Amino acid sequence: MKKAENQKCFQQNDDRKQEEQNAYNQSFNQAVFQSVIVISRFLTLYLANLVMACAVMVPGLVVTRRMTGAGVSFVLTGILGTLLLSLLPMTVAALIGAGITALSSRMRHRSMVSLVLTMAMVGAVVVGQMLISGQSQTLPSDMITGLAKSFPFSLNGYTRRQSGLARL
Repeated sequence: MKKAENQKCFQQNDDRKQEEQNAYNQSFNQAVFQSVIVISRFLTLYLANLVMACAVMVPGLVVTRRMTGAGVSFVLTGILGTLLLSLLPMTVAALIGAGITALSSRMRHRSMVSLVLTMAMVGAVVVGQMLISGQSQTLPSDMITGLAKSFPFSLNGYTRRQSGLARL
């Protein structure tokens, strides 16, 4: 009698373990769509940009409201501007990335063209920022020549023959 009860208890325990395993498999073996991953990455970027925008905009809004006595519409417009300001870097980066992808997709060496265009865009952003901030006089020609000479060595994974630099 006792042996039959033990077997029944073991059987119930095994059944419970099997049910738990099935529940685990159902909850963790579901496919994750690629769109969900992309949306989560964009949301993470947006939240990071929103934190930066709030760190810059909110103190200015508070001080301006106190000093000028601006109304509720000023505060609402400031909050809306802060929320939309966070989208600006992502939108610009997505447009630039789409342009680079569109240009390089029609080329023979897609990854090489994409790399060169990306590096050219980064250089344009750096030089543009220096021009806007008034530091263009401090950009020595030696620095530009050094960057141009080091460019072929920064082509990750490409040999001189693959990159077309062997003819130079």
